Order: sequence, then C-alpha cells, then structure tokens
Amino acid sequence: MKICILGNSHAAMLMMACKESAHFQAPLVMAQPGLCDHDIKIENGILTSQSAELSERMLKLEMPDHIDLKTLDAIIIAGMSISIFTALRFLQTHDLCVTESTGHPPQLGSRPLFSPAALVAGLKEECLVSEAFKIASLIRQNCQTPIFFMPQPLPAVSILEDTEKYPLFHRLHRQRRGHVLPKFLHQACEQAFSSLNNTTQLQQPSITIAKGFLTALKYTRGAMRLNAKTVQPNHDVLHGNTLLGSIFLDAIQSAFEKP
Repeated sequence: MKICILGNSHAAMLMMACKESAHFQAPLVMAQPGLCDHDIKIENGILTSQSAELSERMLKLEMPDHIDLKTLDAIIIAGMSISIFTALRFLQTHDLCVTESTGHPPQLGSRPLFSPAALVAGLKEECLVSEAFKIASLIRQNCQTPIFFMPQPLPAVSILEDTEKYPLFHRLHRQRRGHVLPKFLHQACEQAFSSLNNTTQLQQPSITIAKGFLTALKYTRGAMRLNAKTVQPNHDVLHGNTLLGSIFLDAIQSAFEKP
C-alpha cells in the first residue's frame, strides 16, 4: 500500500511501523513539529512544501520535494488535532458529570459541572479549527484519496509518577472519570470530520490503554523521534512507539479489506 504521512512528531511511529510492515511501502512523509496549513501547498493534487524549515526536514528525511496525492492509496494525518490535553483545558475549572461512571460523584458546589454533551460539543469546535482539519479540507478540495486521521496517543501511564507536574491527570485518576475521555474525543473528531467525505477517524485501541485514559508503557517505551534515528528520552510521556504505530496501520489495512 502506498501512503503519505502528514503530521507532527507523532508521524514518527507510523514511519517506523511501515518499515516492519509487509503491506505498506516506504511512506512518503511531510512532517515536522508544529506543522500547519501555511507550511504546505496543494495544487491539482500535488503537495509541496512552502516553508524553508519543512523543506530542510524533508531533505534530511530523503523525501521528494513534491508528492502527487492522487497516486496514493491513502493519506494519513498524524496528530495536529484535539487530544486529552484539550479536554483537560475544559476541565481545569469544571468537574465532569458522568452518569455512567463508577467513580466518586463530584462534590456539589466545589466546581461547576460539565455535561458529556457540552464537552463533546466544545471538543468538536476545537477540532474544526485544528491543523488536522484545515489540512484535510485542503486535501479534499484537490483530490479524493482516502484520508485517515490518527489521533495523538494518550499520554503514557508513567505520567502519574509525577505527583506535581500533572495535577489534572491525578484528579481524573482519583475520581475515576478519565475512562470516558477517549470516547468523547473520538466522538468529537468523528462529528467534525464527518463533513469531509472518504475520511476515517481512527481510535486508539483499548488493548493499548491503561487506567482507562492513558497509554500502557508497552506502547510508549522506545518511541522514535521524527528524524527516525534517535529515541525519545525515557521521561517522554507523549509519543507512541513502533508497536503502537503498527496497530494503527493494521486498522488502516483492515479498513481496505472490508467488502
């Protein structure tokens, strides 16, 4: 399968996974930390870099300076959209009212309550202004190649080892409400991307999730940097590794094999 990966640093795990896949060719990649729609140009289905920084990174990755998106089997957009950190911005001053939760009920009067519907609506609006959505819209104006959106992985479960740096994660874990956030994030993205045809929203599989809202260490340890040569530091909690990338590729392969 011939694919192009567009994205930020989370594109690395897909790049590495393609090397170990029997179904995917070496991918065409246009990615950099903080990639935005102003960094690229698409005309008649041809994708080119519009920034010196991106062009330099593509040169280092030994990638061509232009990519014909019409010749691809699929385009994968990695990251660049809402994540659990987006949801936590909404919950900094609010508690989540989740009737299906088995967690402790919020203390009335302690914080205003956010309903699931309100949270999903807010996350959808954030998704609609994300770089992932802007770039997907630009692609769809130029070609009909299938687009798959891979979300930023949930943070590594080791994030709970830092008792001071991530207080909201500790609060979610303590209240046992974090498990609903992956579902709400997926719902919001699906609603946003439903306006673009031939687009599939991938979801992080439950087998990779620990504590209901974090990524098991098996799928984060040894994650590679975007240069595909060096490993993320041991304290990194943001990036998935090759194994997680392979699971997302399997989901894409399965989507093509469906009758």
